[in-house]
Amino acid sequence: FNTEHNDMKGYSVLEAVREIADSLRPTIGSMVEGRHGIAVSGSIGKGTNDSKSDFDFRLYYDAFSEEQLAKDGWRKVREIIEMWRERGRVIDGVWPRSIDQIDAKLDAWCGGNIVPEDLEWAIWGYYLPTDIHNQHIIDDPDGVLSAWRERLSIYPVELKKAVISRFLSFIRYWRDDYHYENKVIRQDTVFAFGLATKIIHATVQLIFA
Repeated sequence: FNTEHNDMKGYSVLEAVREIADSLRPTIGSMVEGRHGIAVSGSIGKGTNDSKSDFDFRLYYDAFSEEQLAKDGWRKVREIIEMWRERGRVIDGVWPRSIDQIDAKLDAWCGGNIVPEDLEWAIWGYYLPTDIHNQHIIDDPDGVLSAWRERLSIYPVELKKAVISRFLSFIRYWRDDYHYENKVIRQDTVFAFGLATKIIHATVQLIFA
């Protein structure tokens, strides 16, 4: 965590995360059945947070209690989020994710199947391994989240091969393509800028792989 930044009440980000998690825990605990885990992602999870960062929570679960959902457990969660918003702490959400679905998707990624999800808030698509690896674990009573992180502690071999093949091919294509040069000469800013950012993205992917 970037603990140098303190919020408006003088608490560190770590303390704020603990306070928010403590307020959510009773409601969440009554909603889930079986294994579960809570984490915070985004800039706080990566430790790059600053005064503009919000709190992006993840709730991993086996199943939800139908009885508690019938009592509108998510309404209570939204009320807690609004309470913290009034206190100056913006919670992006408490996003529920099935443990079984994450396991299956992580298997696909580690096997070399590059499947970024097309989400509005993810410019290059949502990359599951990046999110799982960089989140900060808050509650993990069954060791599910720590097992995911351990699995990603070394770049998966098949994923590495797939990333290198995919993005190296892209860079090699544009390295010698005359369309790029012509667009620059014509000062086609939209095309040149767009392609430049895609090349940078591909280069970063290659460096990490």
